[in-house]
Amino acid sequence: MPTEVVATPRAEQQIAGLDRIHAKAFGDFLDDLAARGCKALGYRLSGPAPVDHMCVKHLRDSFRVVVAFEDAAGPGYCWSAATTTRIRS
Repeated sequence: MPTEVVATPRAEQQIAGLDRIHAKAFGDFLDDLAARGCKALGYRLSGPAPVDHMCVKHLRDSFRVVVAFEDAAGPGYCWSAATTTRIRS
C-alpha cells in the first residue's frame, strides 16, 4: 500500500530552500518513502508517544529528514516533520 506523505508548513519552507543536489536527494527519498513506507527510514527514535512514532533518514552530508507516522490516520499515512541539518551541542 502506498504511503501518503504530507509536509508540515515548516518542512515546506525548508524544502523550498534546498539547493539542486539536496532537492534531488529529498525527491528520491520521497519516492522511496511513498513506495516503501517506514522501511525507507534509517532509524527510529525511542521514547514515549509521540516520539515513538518518529523516524529519521540521513540523506547526504549533514542533511536529515524526520518523519512522524500517525497510527490514528491508519497505515500508510505520515508527516514529513522537518528537514534538518545535524546540530552539534
